[in-house]
Amino acid sequence: MNDPGLTQQFTTVRHNANYRLDPPGSDGSRFYTIQRVNGNGANGKTDGVTGAHKHSLEDSDKVKKNSIQRYFLKEEKVKKKSQKTYHKRATGSALATVKKHVKDHDLKLIGSCFCPFVQRVWISLETKNISYQYIEVDPYKKPDWLLEINPRGLVPALRHGDWTCYESTVLMEYLEDVGEGSPLLPRDAQGRAHSRLWTDHINRQIVPAFYRYLQAQEPQKQMEAATELKGEIAKLIAVAHSSGPFFLGPYLSFVDIQLAPWVVRMRKVLKPYRGWPDPEPGSRWESWVEAIERDPSVKATTSTDELYMDSYERYAGCPFCAIADVYPPSTPASLVPSTALSQSCDPPTRSGARLAYMILSTPHLIAFLDHAPISRGHVLIATRCHRDKLSDVSVQEGMAMGKWLSIVSRAVMMGATGRQSDEAKEVEVGDWNVVQNNGARAAQVVPHVHFHIIPRIGDVPEVKARSWTVFGKGQREDLDEVDAEILITNMRTALEKEVERVRRNEGEGALRLLLNDEAGTQRERSSL
Repeated sequence: MNDPGLTQQFTTVRHNANYRLDPPGSDGSRFYTIQRVNGNGANGKTDGVTGAHKHSLEDSDKVKKNSIQRYFLKEEKVKKKSQKTYHKRATGSALATVKKHVKDHDLKLIGSCFCPFVQRVWISLETKNISYQYIEVDPYKKPDWLLEINPRGLVPALRHGDWTCYESTVLMEYLEDVGEGSPLLPRDAQGRAHSRLWTDHINRQIVPAFYRYLQAQEPQKQMEAATELKGEIAKLIAVAHSSGPFFLGPYLSFVDIQLAPWVVRMRKVLKPYRGWPDPEPGSRWESWVEAIERDPSVKATTSTDELYMDSYERYAGCPFCAIADVYPPSTPASLVPSTALSQSCDPPTRSGARLAYMILSTPHLIAFLDHAPISRGHVLIATRCHRDKLSDVSVQEGMAMGKWLSIVSRAVMMGATGRQSDEAKEVEVGDWNVVQNNGARAAQVVPHVHFHIIPRIGDVPEVKARSWTVFGKGQREDLDEVDAEILITNMRTALEKEVERVRRNEGEGALRLLLNDEAGTQRERSSL
């Protein structure tokens, strides 16, 4: 390639952002059309002797095209190496414990190093001194066999012989029922009920409050969330053993283990990211925290500070970024977990609340149910990459948003109303708002570009009783996880039909335009 013009063209294309996503020529088109010809010097000696080539002109074009592809793949590989990656393996004391439990065993705990729900089950195994095998899975490359244990592909999961199960509290109770090791629940029925009641308080109140605090962006919201978390902890302290140091007295028990991973993360995550204070000296809370942090089983399952800081970094900065990071564009909808009170984990960090009831996942966008809906079926569409305001959105992102907004809106309304697409006639889907805020003065609580799709279903009594406020908080309630499962199923089904509706009404060309990005270099894969 000695031609200066061609060299300049190659350099221009190499630095074109449109070609960083998929290698040139991957769609079958020619990247450039320089061809070797059967002419003077074909034998490489420039002696005027012509000679036949070993391959056709078409093969020659493929060779050149593949060399360009290899160049870009190599460049992309170098770029990925320079990008920050998150911990996928335990560190420190937890790593030492992993190494002690690598041998094959009938009882297997499948987990990921960052997950507090995994740590619950892990602490239980260590405290009970039960023999087991620990299997660490990469949250970004989950093995297919994990789906056989948990259809959502989440951890913790347990395999005991041929039997499998998941959900941290369920697994802890299973270990109790197996009868090995010292019991973590009291032997009397009332004591067990008392422990289960306050376990429920931890799962329903303390864990969600922890993550609301971590993900709050505005100082005022952070203060409110911190007050909420302290209040829920105070309720637990009020019913704990007066002198402790643990919940039931001098020994670690079921309730302590339920709480322990978040006690660890209060110091390692909330303190550096949100300024969470150390316990008041001499308080009941201080003695409880210190007892948990000193416990051998807790220490044996805890990684280094760096792992937790890295794992929670993006979530403390922007919860939408966390969702985008957790669920790549190729994530099948069936494997995207629900929001609300899960006892399972997916990529860093997620916490206790499942991050999103996902409807759509593409290279540019994510769409999911709002966790505090203004009305039933309230959905957010956000850019996958972090963009503070609409003015920061790229052309490709804006085009993708424009393509999907009307289609997702129809799917949202059909899912919320229970209506079905009709091939024979146009279906009226009802009324809704599309709202987009920019900046705190415009009621943008999370500094990440997102559009609200807010159904206005006037014939539903519970909606009539609520505020119609669009800007600002209004009268909002936490998402009901049971209803959310119904909504998300209906909306995904409706979205699939809406994509088919585009093909039927507007033709294959429109469908290709919808499913391909604007430069034609990368295919968007919707979670249908």
